[in-house]
Order: sequence, then C-alpha cells, then structure tokens
Amino acid sequence: MSFNEQTYETIEAYLDQVLSDTERIAFEERIKNDPDLANEVTINREMRIQYGNSNTFTTSKYAPEIVTNLKSHIQSKETEELSRQIKEGKKLYDKNLARKKTIIRYMYATVAAVALIFLISTFFINQDLSTEELYAQNSNWENLPSLTVKGENQQNLAKGEALFNAKKYTEAISYFEGNESNNPHVLIYLGISHLESNNYQKALATFNQLKTNNTLGSHKAYWYISLTYLKQGQKERAIAALQLLRQNQNNYQYDKAGELLSKLKD
Repeated sequence: MSFNEQTYETIEAYLDQVLSDTERIAFEERIKNDPDLANEVTINREMRIQYGNSNTFTTSKYAPEIVTNLKSHIQSKETEELSRQIKEGKKLYDKNLARKKTIIRYMYATVAAVALIFLISTFFINQDLSTEELYAQNSNWENLPSLTVKGENQQNLAKGEALFNAKKYTEAISYFEGNESNNPHVLIYLGISHLESNNYQKALATFNQLKTNNTLGSHKAYWYISLTYLKQGQKERAIAALQLLRQNQNNYQYDKAGELLSKLKD
C-alpha cells in the first residue's frame, strides 16, 4: 500500500526518534489501528538495518516495482535467517569485545561483508527478467537472409526489406503481402513486421502459414511463434511453443530456445 509524502516523512521522523512525545504517541496510536501503516514502519525499520541507518531512507524514494521486490525480499525466510545470524554475531561481538577484541571484530566484519554480497547477488543479480525484457534480448532481426537475391518480384521485396531495416514495419507489410506464397523468407519478414506493429493475430497467422507450407524453413515458425507470445506477456504459451521447438534438435534456434525456457521457468 502507498502512503502520501507526509506519512513517509512522519515514518522517517518516528524512526529517527525526533517526534515530540505528543506526536509520537499519536503516531503510535495510528500504527495500532492501521495494519498497513504498521507493516510499512516495520519494512522501513528493517531496510535501515539491512541497508544502512540513513535518515533519508524510506520506501517512497524508490520506484514502486523496486519497493515491492525489496519488501518481498526483506520478508523472505532467507533474509530473516540472515538478519538473525548478523544479530547473533553482533551479540557475540559485544560479549567478547574485551577478551577477543581484534579477532571478533574481524569475524563480524567478515559476516557483514558476506551478508552484503548475499543480499546484492540475491536481490539485484538474480531478479527474474520480464517477458518484455526477454523479448528484447531475443528479437534480433539483423541476421535475417536478404530478400533481394531471391529473384522473384525483386523490386517490391527490396523496397519492403529497406523499410523493414529502417524499422518502418507497418509500411513494409504492403510490399510483402501477396509475395509470400511458398517463400519462407518473405513469410518471416511479413510475420515479424506484423509482430513489431503489434498485430499479434496476423503475426501468428503468418507464422502458422510458415509452419505448414512444407518448405525447408518451416521449422523456424516455432521460434517466431514463441516470440510472439513472449511479446504479449503470454508466458505459458511461449513456454509451450518453445517445448515444441525443443522436440527436434535440428529445429531453428534449438539451443537458444533451451536457454530461454530456463529463464522463463525460473
């Protein structure tokens, strides 16, 4: 739940212990009666413990998706256990400071460093990529075969290819339509043009036509169908298309499909 800026400022002041007694009592009464506010205070207090006790650190300073992921991460069992271990290490440090000051300080610093590395690697490095990000990583059209050397209706196809390479996909479609019969390369250009123009139904229809046209390039349809579902955010359908592709190791983008499947299933 989001709060207004005044509430976040009050949370900061409360955690910094700078509220007057009257303000503190009134705010604590709000916390008792508002579970969402109580949870927000707990989250911000835990964030200070995990990421530094900055008097300017509240969840309002970050993008909503980052805040959501941070909250989920902080409330996870792994972070709870890590926090417990750090606190136990601090207690041990305080208890034995006089007797083993140098050794314990080194151990505590090591634990803190490992904890920081764990949090950074777990939260920032291993974040799941969205279907949109995965589509962007796999929609590289630079290596498509050129249409200008295929010999049929070269003038129209050359114009269409030039527009396609200029990312003018909607304009390119008219030059490909009517010239795609039994030509897998034209079907691919046409399907991608529909896909990049967000005409998903036409893109799927074109790639299904490619799949059934009984040419040597028909197996490429599975890859482009999976990308079409991926761009729409239809994760399960993208996975199903990739699994069909992976049934034959001779299919186009077999290895890449395996990598993409792993990312989608994580």
